[in-house]
Amino acid sequence: MFRLSCYFTNFIGLRVFADCDNNKCHKDATDCKSDCSEHRHQKGHLCELMALAHSAHEKLLKEKMKANMEVKIGKKLDKVADLVVDAMIEKYKKNEEFENKLNESLKKKAVE
Repeated sequence: MFRLSCYFTNFIGLRVFADCDNNKCHKDATDCKSDCSEHRHQKGHLCELMALAHSAHEKLLKEKMKANMEVKIGKKLDKVADLVVDAMIEKYKKNEEFENKLNESLKKKAVE
């Protein structure tokens, strides 16, 4: 018989629900379609809905974490981002200079 309760095991945590028959955790609807819907239409549909809820939960939690970090360490991260971007720009400039010198020397050797 179809056991609904297994889908709500660890709902607050990362493992939101499990396939009752295979004991597998599904985090998106594609996993559900391959495992659950073969058994029963209702079970597959519930599995897909739970995967959708899990995805929304993860996205909301990520948004809240980003907002929290922005408040707590946003200024520090701005400084870190500035340093990394400046370092990347310098690296690209040096790479471009190296490529220009290499192209010039290759042109000179081709003329010789």
